[in-house]
Amino acid sequence: MATKTIESVSTGIKLDANNFPVWSRLTRIAIGGRELLDHLEGDTDPPKKDDPKFKSWHAEDYVVFSWLIQNMEQRLVLQFAQHQTAAAIWRSLATTFGARKDPVQIYDLEDRTNKLVQGTDKLEAYWAELQNLWTETKIKRLHQFLSGVNSKYDGLRRELLKEDPAPDAETALGILKQEEERSGIWR
Repeated sequence: MATKTIESVSTGIKLDANNFPVWSRLTRIAIGGRELLDHLEGDTDPPKKDDPKFKSWHAEDYVVFSWLIQNMEQRLVLQFAQHQTAAAIWRSLATTFGARKDPVQIYDLEDRTNKLVQGTDKLEAYWAELQNLWTETKIKRLHQFLSGVNSKYDGLRRELLKEDPAPDAETALGILKQEEERSGIWR
């Protein structure tokens, strides 16, 4: 049996309990760049076990699974490695660390952003940290908005969440309003 060399994927940061928005974006970019994003998002069903394509799909899924695990802190690996597919891990991570309508979490993030000062950091380090916090705030606002809209927007919601970079909440509102007007959803 021939062996296939699979490259390792590094997102540059390991997932911890506080960096999911940035980590997930970097992970989507890394895996999407290898044309394996379907294994994360689970939008297409895997082939049936008796399908000749199943073996190849299964091998790819193991690769994506291992990339996810390699880019997590060890304590999270122990928590999430029991999942059977890359998509199952991805969904579980999003549920565990993704945007929630937790006002305390949102307040804490905005409070950290408001209190951040350069201090003894280099200007570039301060700027980078501020941008990370802004990105997290932007993504949380988008997720909070989209999680509360009616199910008739499910398809559009999925498309907005796949956009890279993610739109801000105001842009998402505009897109949903255009769809509402175009299709006469409320008529």
